[in-house]
Amino acid sequence: MLNHQNSQRKRQPDYEGTLETLPSGKHRYIGQVMGQQVRGSAKRTLRDAKVDYKSKVQAILAPTQAESAIVQRVHEYIDLILNGAYKKRISQGTLAPSTWQLYEQVLRLNIASSSLGRKALHEVTPGDIESWAGQLTTIERRNRRGVLVSPSGPMANSTKRRYIGMLGGFFEHARVKDKVILVNPVNDCEKPEFVEAEYRILSAAECEEIMLLSDKENPNQASHEAEKDRRRRSNRRRRLILLLGLHGFGPAEMCGLRYEDVDGDGIDLKRQRQRLRNLGVLERDRLKTKDRKAWVAIDEDLKTMLSEQKVGYVLETSRGGATEPSNLRRTFTGMVTGTKFEGMKPYDLRHTFAMRLLEAGVDVKTAAEMMRHSVEVFLRRYVRSDRSRKVDAIKKLRADRDARMDVRKDQENGNDQI
Repeated sequence: MLNHQNSQRKRQPDYEGTLETLPSGKHRYIGQVMGQQVRGSAKRTLRDAKVDYKSKVQAILAPTQAESAIVQRVHEYIDLILNGAYKKRISQGTLAPSTWQLYEQVLRLNIASSSLGRKALHEVTPGDIESWAGQLTTIERRNRRGVLVSPSGPMANSTKRRYIGMLGGFFEHARVKDKVILVNPVNDCEKPEFVEAEYRILSAAECEEIMLLSDKENPNQASHEAEKDRRRRSNRRRRLILLLGLHGFGPAEMCGLRYEDVDGDGIDLKRQRQRLRNLGVLERDRLKTKDRKAWVAIDEDLKTMLSEQKVGYVLETSRGGATEPSNLRRTFTGMVTGTKFEGMKPYDLRHTFAMRLLEAGVDVKTAAEMMRHSVEVFLRRYVRSDRSRKVDAIKKLRADRDARMDVRKDQENGNDQI
């Protein structure tokens, strides 16, 4: 007998069933599928209850789906969509070509040869997705001489979560557009735990200190003009990286920046450059989100440096091409090695910029727009605290309180004199 007062019922579309919570505390789903009543087993967790119910739904639907002429293996269906519907989106301007290449590359490398890729669409379970994600590894990297510089290793959880999300988009297309499956297995899979990365936030004094590292090589100490010129260019390059980072630019945005993008008091941010695994360098002419494509205000120091040249990439290589993000990171690492900033990453500068905006009293809405993010993402991803900032916050509260007390005392003294 169900305790209806404590039971939870929620109607779901597409054979999701109705959730019931039993007096024992266990959960189960019940529903109608093709005229048949389906009753899942009682389970202790909602996830187990949903997986059990959907396995029974699939047992009913599988014969019908198997008879469909368009049922395909996962890797075959992904190839079909990539070269069909997704390429059509490129011509419509709703998908960047580089984003399509990212999809194609990730799924080509990790789906086609996997057991998941060989399964029929309607046979895939959440467990299959979890197993596939658990086996993902990075790809070894070799330099131009064939020397191994980065061996294969465990893939970061954040990357696994992103790949699962990309795969989920194809299953959703199969469910909604082509209607060849009734349940998206990615919705019920357990994604790897998201671990928030740690970033180093610099104080205002430390920002001034790190800027001094750009003049690491003194041109006047070189005896040959060619070496003097190289040192000047290296110093300028390091200073640009630091200035751009402290204006909130990420490495990929710095590498895609051109002098033609400078617009008066700011920069019209248009593109990124990325190196994708086994696919080489791609230049995104459309950024990840519409918010990232924006006009970015810059200060006088950066404006002066960007006015020295009119065309070409801002972070130009010795051959006149664009810098790759990996080379930018290498330059930054070499600059901070052996200093108090050793271990910092270029992206730490972007996070520093976000915190300095708030510490300067910029309202959250404006700060989020300057970081090219929504307010929610800005607060979740970029706002950080530490012990010193908490102490400063208490001191500010105390200072405000003391100021109010002083005003009150002055008013009381004035009344006494009257």
